[in-house]
Amino acid sequence: METAQHPWLSGLFGDPEIEAILSPEAELSRMLQIEAAWTRTIAPKADAERIAAAILAAPIQPQDLKDGTKRDGLPVPDLIRLLKAQLHKEDQPWLHQGLTSQDVMDTALMISLQDIMPILIARLGTLIDALDALTKRDGERRLMAVTRMQHALPIAVQDKIEACRRPLITLAKQMPVNEGSPA
Repeated sequence: METAQHPWLSGLFGDPEIEAILSPEAELSRMLQIEAAWTRTIAPKADAERIAAAILAAPIQPQDLKDGTKRDGLPVPDLIRLLKAQLHKEDQPWLHQGLTSQDVMDTALMISLQDIMPILIARLGTLIDALDALTKRDGERRLMAVTRMQHALPIAVQDKIEACRRPLITLAKQMPVNEGSPA
């Protein structure tokens, strides 16, 4: 999916792997899952699964949320309007009851980050490995340092690389350890 076509994230991302996770279809699916899960917790037990199933089966497409997003600044109010139209009248009061649009948006983002974080952690590890290889290959070489666009004392390449690498190592240690994590 090209971000230029995304109804609410157009132009924010240029990374195909992360863009797929944040595609309108994936985001809509997460929002529907959140609404269904929430409804399961508040609707009467006898009705909860049926209502949740109706929410998940609603024939709503990302483009259906475009005008509402333009009007409201986010897709949730229009999503709720469209979902209510799909539900039986007696089930409608349970939809989105006690949730805010921000709750849905923030929760959907947190769920998407579960898929995004391993990608970023792996990439951080790849970057650290590349800097280590560069240090091994060229670390002893000297280069002219520059300060305020004037030559300063020469330094070793490894010193310059280490200045970039050190905060990345600190960041990697703070990230959750998953498969592929550099920490």
